[in-house]
Amino acid sequence: MKLADRICMGTWQFESLSNTQAQELIATAKQAGIHQFDTAHVYAGGRAEQLLGDELDADDMVITKLPATDKRAARFEDAYPARDETLEMIALSVRRLRVPPSILLLHNWSSQWENQSSSRMGELKELCVDLGIQQFGVSLPNGYDGELETTEEYGVFDCVEAPFNDLSTEITLPRLTAMADEKAVYVRSLFKHGADATNVAQRIHAFDDTPLKLVIGATQPKQITDWMNV
Repeated sequence: MKLADRICMGTWQFESLSNTQAQELIATAKQAGIHQFDTAHVYAGGRAEQLLGDELDADDMVITKLPATDKRAARFEDAYPARDETLEMIALSVRRLRVPPSILLLHNWSSQWENQSSSRMGELKELCVDLGIQQFGVSLPNGYDGELETTEEYGVFDCVEAPFNDLSTEITLPRLTAMADEKAVYVRSLFKHGADATNVAQRIHAFDDTPLKLVIGATQPKQITDWMNV
């Protein structure tokens, strides 16, 4: 698989960029052959979705994330809003993106919500189907120490986005590769949002013989061309 097919450009960093800078990054990524983008309902107060929506083509793939209304809630049903409110949030993302996202992930996932047999989970997946969203999944936070693969919820998810860095020691390459036998798996925070840019080539090549896809953010066009030169 070509590197461009495996890289999904992250947009969290749009928080600190102007519209013009963000547009230049999107254009550089597309010129490099990257057609997968990762964003969230709340990135840059919704501006990240809007900027992507202005630049997307028909063959582009977008992941967006639905934030928990209370990420400290003890129960999943208290963390995520009821159907009508969820529908309103997703509809806003669709308006910004101008198309339904290819993948919707639950943002701010907490291990304390696991094995709760929540009916809300099934409702969310059905809502994705109704809205033409192809896959429903979960984004695990840095430092995640749960056992998602053993939970009841794992069977509901089509895909998983997981961090891979020294803040997330429980998430190993063999564990991610095993997940990829059953799910689409996206690996994010490889460089901790740009805080650790050492050994870029070595870290990217560590995934060469795996089916894993990489979500990598950039703040300068040169960083994108550097990935591709790897």
